Amino acid sequence: MGIHNMANYKGSENQVIICADNDTHKPTSQTAKIIEDTKQHFRDQGKSAIKIEPVNAGQDFNDVLKNQGRKMVQVYVQSYLTQEANDILKAEEQAIKVAAASEPLARAKIVADHLENEFKKLKECEGTPQADAVRREIDHFASSIVKDEAKFENLKIVNPAVAEAIRAYTQPQEQIKIKWKGYER
Repeated sequence: MGIHNMANYKGSENQVIICADNDTHKPTSQTAKIIEDTKQHFRDQGKSAIKIEPVNAGQDFNDVLKNQGRKMVQVYVQSYLTQEANDILKAEEQAIKVAAASEPLARAKIVADHLENEFKKLKECEGTPQADAVRREIDHFASSIVKDEAKFENLKIVNPAVAEAIRAYTQPQEQIKIKWKGYER
């Protein structure tokens, strides 16, 4: 199913894996925004959603299938179904449930705890395929937090260290390095 039709999917699954093209070679591509919108659409339905993509820029999973075979496609999917990926999916499910709650500081506390755990995971799995999934998870939350001053202020109240880590994480890499509990970006 093409990415433009994904939001029309009405399956009963609680977890959705979007097998996307690696369009990192197209910096102005709108595909990344469409994928994020689609992931949000599934989250709004109470589903967890992650995106996987081939390692090489310009490849899609049909390329992987033709060039490396079915087993390699399975390796990609299985690498995201490891315990780390399952933790991400469960955390997204929890975040969805919390988003429905009315208490902003309670949501901020759960998000802060989740992000603190993600930064720890990133340090532990740096250099592995799971690191990319963890970075995407941090990026998802970070982009939402820095766009909403109230969310960022609530995060600062419940966990100033995580708030500072998110602020630093979202700065251009050449300007700042994160040194938060031993992790550097």
